[in-house]
Amino acid sequence: MKTPRLLPIPVLLLVAFALSSVACGVQKAIQDAQDRAKKINELHQLGLLYHEYFDANQKGPSRVEDLEQLPSAAFAKDALQGVRSGKYTFIWNVHLLEVTATSGTPNTILAYEPSAQTSKGCVLFVDGSARELTSAEFKTMQLAKPKGGK
Repeated sequence: MKTPRLLPIPVLLLVAFALSSVACGVQKAIQDAQDRAKKINELHQLGLLYHEYFDANQKGPSRVEDLEQLPSAAFAKDALQGVRSGKYTFIWNVHLLEVTATSGTPNTILAYEPSAQTSKGCVLFVDGSARELTSAEFKTMQLAKPKGGK
């Protein structure tokens, strides 16, 4: 009967290193997916607040404080802080009905991560949907225009 041959320690170390590298890569991919999902969720919350404000006032909000006064703003504190901190660029004073009547909504951006312009980032569309775009995709979309064309 043959005695099993043990692998030399350097080979075992290489295998252990390779496995830990794969595990780190998977962990980073999971973390990236979680971060992207959080940003998309925050943008959805901002879209709901924007639409709620518009429905109540027949005009778009002009500043973050307008959204913070809404009853449902309590559920979107992180999202609102993202606007305040510059995590998201927001286009204020957009008249939603005019956007729908003139250019439609599927490709009209209401808010976005600044990184969307240069690499990739999450964006909020006028219809309330949100997703991640590459900079090339971002450039094919149009930004919502504030009331008065500013």
